[in-house]
Amino acid sequence: MMRFAQLKPRTSSLNSRTRSVQAPMTSAQRHEQRRVEYDKARVDDPIRQLYKTKRWAELRRKLYVERNARCECCGCLTVLHKREANEFTPVAEFDHVEGARERPDLFWSEAHIRLLCHPCHSRRTARDQGFARGGTL
Repeated sequence: MMRFAQLKPRTSSLNSRTRSVQAPMTSAQRHEQRRVEYDKARVDDPIRQLYKTKRWAELRRKLYVERNARCECCGCLTVLHKREANEFTPVAEFDHVEGARERPDLFWSEAHIRLLCHPCHSRRTARDQGFARGGTL
């Protein structure tokens, strides 16, 4: 009589059939996967690197104080750091009037940068990049 220890496992053929069966991704999972892939593609982007500099952080702080922490579009009060934001006080985002990629020579120009709350910045970006569903900013 054969012992169990002597039997060869037969799971290899089973694995090849079941491996391809996966639960479909949710829209949130697809969105996250696309975001990760997009961010990986932007790692070496020279414009993106400018946003990580000490000079940019100092310019953000300066403009935030000078412009009284208010969105230049809707006038709402903003916070400088994401960790301080809540449902009533959105985070401040700094928007280049003309895109930094189109006009890198104006990247550091204070007159070319405006302070917007996150919702206003999202609407403007959607409109400029062709994702808007109507409305204006």
